[in-house]
Amino acid sequence: MDFDDPKKAMCCCCSLTSVVALAILGFFSYATLDAQELGLDYSSITKSITPMTYTSGYHILGFGHSFIKYPSTVQTMEFSSERTANRPPILSRTEDGLEISFKAVIQFQLQSTNLYKLYMKYGENYRSPCEKHAIETLNDAATRYNANSFFQSTDTINTMMKNDLQRVLSRECYCDIWVFQISGIDLPNKFETAI
Repeated sequence: MDFDDPKKAMCCCCSLTSVVALAILGFFSYATLDAQELGLDYSSITKSITPMTYTSGYHILGFGHSFIKYPSTVQTMEFSSERTANRPPILSRTEDGLEISFKAVIQFQLQSTNLYKLYMKYGENYRSPCEKHAIETLNDAATRYNANSFFQSTDTINTMMKNDLQRVLSRECYCDIWVFQISGIDLPNKFETAI
């Protein structure tokens, strides 16, 4: 190429600058989600979020866009005395007024179709309010059964509590319950001795 001609040299320089600028723009327009993530497209320029949920892979979102990420996998809430638990055991009263405590494990998965609603309701901090909804639901459910039922019909109570949780957490936290299990049921010593 003849660089003695200033116009040609300037045109070549402008072309090279354009290519580099487009490459940089293209590089910053990509965003990725790994196999265990869901995402919402957030624009830092317009401060807005697109309602569409993205799944794993490479996505061209545009310059100034990034993902707000959520797990696509099954998550666990544990209410027990274990060091790894999210919160302590559930404390409530039975239908006949006795104090009761029990451990509970909930495995749940976020509904990908409702991720935008979840973000609009809680932002990125959905875990804490969802744990509170779970505790309130289990507290209320425990008051519908007498103390004997917790020992004689544990499977039935477990199923009914799971149904209650599914209804409430689907409505309030846009998630589905996969596994629910109560254990370590503790009633006052006098009652346990009488049984």
